[in-house]
Amino acid sequence: MTTRGVLYVHAAPRALCPHVEWAVAGVLGVRVSLDWIRQPAAPGTWRAEFSWQGEPGTASKLASALRGWHMLRFEVTAEPCASAEGERYSATPELGIFHAVIGMHGDILIPEDRLRAAMLRARKGEAELESELSKLLGKPWDDELEPFRYAGEGAPVRWLHQVVLTPRRHSLAVMSSDTHDTSGPLTVAVLGTGLMGGGMARSLAAAGHRVRVWNRTISRAQPLADYGIQVIADPAEAARDADAVITMLLDGPAVLDVMRTVAPALPDGTVWAQTSTVGPEAQAELAALGAEHGLLFLDSPVLGSKPVAEAGQLTVLVAGPPEARPVAARIFDAIGSNTVWIEGDAADTPASALKMVLNLWVLTINTAAGEIISLARGVGVNPDRFFDAIKGGAFDLPYLRTKSAVILGGDYTPSFTVRAAHKDQRLILAAAQAAGIRLDQAEAAAERFQRAIELGHGDEDMAAAYFAGLPDGATQ
Repeated sequence: MTTRGVLYVHAAPRALCPHVEWAVAGVLGVRVSLDWIRQPAAPGTWRAEFSWQGEPGTASKLASALRGWHMLRFEVTAEPCASAEGERYSATPELGIFHAVIGMHGDILIPEDRLRAAMLRARKGEAELESELSKLLGKPWDDELEPFRYAGEGAPVRWLHQVVLTPRRHSLAVMSSDTHDTSGPLTVAVLGTGLMGGGMARSLAAAGHRVRVWNRTISRAQPLADYGIQVIADPAEAARDADAVITMLLDGPAVLDVMRTVAPALPDGTVWAQTSTVGPEAQAELAALGAEHGLLFLDSPVLGSKPVAEAGQLTVLVAGPPEARPVAARIFDAIGSNTVWIEGDAADTPASALKMVLNLWVLTINTAAGEIISLARGVGVNPDRFFDAIKGGAFDLPYLRTKSAVILGGDYTPSFTVRAAHKDQRLILAAAQAAGIRLDQAEAAAERFQRAIELGHGDEDMAAAYFAGLPDGATQ
């Protein structure tokens, strides 16, 4: 059974265009060459449309392949077919990702629990019902994308265009949560709602689970209440009687400090998914705390960034007891697109060890992007010519293009901050030292991140480490 749809790339920086083609080709399994034209609504960016055909689920894979790029505006549609409802994905840098299930007659199907949450907020006077329904129908995304849209004669998906809240354009078809979650929702406590934790909490709520959150600075968690998430000022109270607790905090000491308060209040057998990147040594200490209190501890760091977390497309690396899997699998399915189960005892931290290796690769590419662009500009080479030279070959790396696009675009809104990258780089070096291994490039990269912090870029995207390599006083 196949379905068809359309990919609309509304605005992409030039450096990302080959990467978009590569990503789409990877999903469809065929060579893809898009017809790029300039996007007049955003000078310096390009747009393209592409009709695709594939098995149900292809739209989700396309959106997943593209949504990690913060500067990309796109939509993916899939028409309903005999075996699956239709889908629509919309993405903007400001709003993140919107996903809707589309019925056979073009109606957006909204799960009952999300409608009830919207009505509850309206009854409490926390929000206007029309505003809540607008969000559920994707109207903020439509409003932002409308200036970028272009539809020629015969465009295959006519219902893509702007949502208007009238009965003629959209009816509210209600889909009971029982139709997609036969085992009922879980109660999940998310402790830490920063760049990553907030997106994880939203993904869990979107999957129909009951979500409670705590954050040390509680005001930063309050916007999550708009998604039907309960914001609680005390971490132990947030975790009380939860099926699972997720920790997503800055480092090992922060997690240990919070969980020394929370763990004694949890019943034996509660699942604790420790997703923060804290390094193997600190993770082992946390595993011991979990064992002391009879918790099912999961060594489960995640790979991704803020947009990826908000899209529910993280990669989860996990080791832990088999009896935790029935609950853990449902949680990880909500926050991620790929769960890698690793053999071994969580106390031995095999997942955290793998995360160190993966982070070394990620941070090395990030550093390389900054040095390549600074050298190119320094010797009078247009960086675009570098990407033209590697396009489609063995040296072409998607992530190199992603971080380079941030530098070339000059928008350092953080997907992952310089400060957090420096912390992770130090964890890598500590793991290497414990293993008796020298990582000379990683040492240099850690110094580069430190210089960027001293220059005032610590809270910007980690691509801003680029500034650490410039002459004193230079801005690009």
